[in-house]
Amino acid sequence: MQNDIWQVEVKGKIYEGELAELEQWILDHALLPEDNVRRAGRSWIPAGQVPALQKIFASQAKSNTSSALSESLITLTPPSSFQQPGAELNTAVDHFQPKILPSPGRDNSQSSIIPEACHFHSDEAATFVCRECGNGYCGSCPKRYGTVRICPVCGEMCKPIAEFKGKLKKTVQRSLDLQQGYGFKDFGQAWAYPFKFWQSLCIGALFVALLSFGGFFGNLLANAILFGCIAQTINHMAHGDSDKSFMPDFDDFNVWDDVFKPFFLSIGVSLVAFLPLIIMIIALVWSAANSLVNQAAISGNQQTAVVTQGGYPAPDARAQTTTGVEKNNSTVVNSVVEAFYKSATFFILPLIITGLWALFYWPIALVIAGYTKSFWATINPLIGIDTMHRMGWVYIAAFFFCLIVEISSFIFSIIAGIVTTPFEMPLIGNLPAKLIISISSFYFSLVIAFLLGSALYKTSDRLGIEIS
Repeated sequence: MQNDIWQVEVKGKIYEGELAELEQWILDHALLPEDNVRRAGRSWIPAGQVPALQKIFASQAKSNTSSALSESLITLTPPSSFQQPGAELNTAVDHFQPKILPSPGRDNSQSSIIPEACHFHSDEAATFVCRECGNGYCGSCPKRYGTVRICPVCGEMCKPIAEFKGKLKKTVQRSLDLQQGYGFKDFGQAWAYPFKFWQSLCIGALFVALLSFGGFFGNLLANAILFGCIAQTINHMAHGDSDKSFMPDFDDFNVWDDVFKPFFLSIGVSLVAFLPLIIMIIALVWSAANSLVNQAAISGNQQTAVVTQGGYPAPDARAQTTTGVEKNNSTVVNSVVEAFYKSATFFILPLIITGLWALFYWPIALVIAGYTKSFWATINPLIGIDTMHRMGWVYIAAFFFCLIVEISSFIFSIIAGIVTTPFEMPLIGNLPAKLIISISSFYFSLVIAFLLGSALYKTSDRLGIEIS
């Protein structure tokens, strides 16, 4: 419970921190009993009703003498995760008047809540910080138990101050990013993201393209590797790690996690998004085929029987048979079209619904697969629908951004095919076009993955995604 991320709502604004940080905010008079708090994904309740915080409020109330009450009027410095950029910070919360105003241009983790000197040795720089009481210590003060450092004051675990600052900095950065919202800036960054790792982009795209020439199994392997990169990108972006590569870590490469698992996840995405449409198409074909069979049976029953006289065919029987065959040959296409038309009148609405489902649900299926990396979660449409609901308009924007990328990919493929037409060869086709299209598909897929992962990140407060 100590490591859980808690959210605090003050004047309509949301801040995040661990339970130890909330306790420190209480001691700093930054968090009041009437402020609403919750663990990520839970319901809001007043901070004074949280059992783990009641003792802190109680001890604070006992120690509040009249002098302490007057001292509480002094300007306080809140935790960095409560800081907001610019002048908004001064009016964000009545009982928050920070000394340090963070801005995107400087290290926002450097605030007075992070101790710079050792609690016992003021001339020594703090290299560890207690996650409970917030005291800083030099390297020799915390008690050692193997690689674990224990606070000599409260007995809680200490962690390196650099790690504490790093996480605090990410928390502040996420607050700034959430304020900016999801929009065209993310759309522009998505196109540039794959080029940040241009070596991985070149190697990965070429490798996947070459595998696609390897027949059925080569295409399966290429799809598994591509989907692994997509899932990796979505997962990194969901946690705000845009500086991490989309390629798997080959030092920790695992065939199951990096090949087979992405392959099954890609199947799960296809099933949940496209299976309803495929079923409707199969039903349409089956209905049309039945209609053709019925028409053929009716037509056969209506044919004029050959009139025989004395055991011999009538004189005009051969002419009648020949004429019937010619008529059947000339109307076979019309019969097929008519059969499909009659069937389509019944299936038109289900086809439209399942087609829209495939188009609109496919991106969220990618999101679920990439973030959870669970096949069962991927094929569960209830999870996807709930995620879409919680993401709200951000998902709508991400969907249209992805649609633009897909259209761009399609146009690029057409242009590549036209330009490389002179290289068309008998039997093997246009190899240069296939290579170029495979390489470009790798790039466009990463752009889509960035857009979806960024949408998750920009709604991480609603989805309960914790900062790693």
